[in-house]
Amino acid sequence: MVQAAGANPRLTYIRHCSDDEGFLNVERFRQEVGDLSDVAWLFCGPPIMMQSLRQQLIAAGISPDRIFFEEFNFV
Repeated sequence: MVQAAGANPRLTYIRHCSDDEGFLNVERFRQEVGDLSDVAWLFCGPPIMMQSLRQQLIAAGISPDRIFFEEFNFV
């Protein structure tokens, strides 16, 4: 993903470690991206995190059809 972001100026990769930085939130996105409205959002992470981020983005005025998730399970 990092290489893809480096090769595409329209892609921003934000790595976040909640153990060190607290929970990921819309304010962090604003710091990294600025205007949230012209962005498609793709997340990968635990379901509770993705649900929270989806709710935060919708509350910030982002259309649900611009929010995508890559789901994974811990085995």
